[in-house]
Amino acid sequence: MTVLTVYASTLTSDQDSKDHFYDTLCATVRSVSRHDKITLLGDFNARVGSNHHVWKEVIGRYGLGNANSNGFRLLNLCSEFDQRS
Repeated sequence: MTVLTVYASTLTSDQDSKDHFYDTLCATVRSVSRHDKITLLGDFNARVGSNHHVWKEVIGRYGLGNANSNGFRLLNLCSEFDQRS
């Protein structure tokens, strides 16, 4: 098992900082052995909302409110790596 602990850029951070964070996180996740289970913990400064119909493989049915821009980044990240086997 690999445990990653992160702190994402805040909503007010510039796009380059956010891009750098998610690029680095994606590269790190890709570098983990496919045989390991990954647990990703942290403060993503994100709201993923409640649209479980669109993100049915990523979030459950009990979310609240609307997703923010950091939430969409997190949802995309989770969606990308959900198919990893």
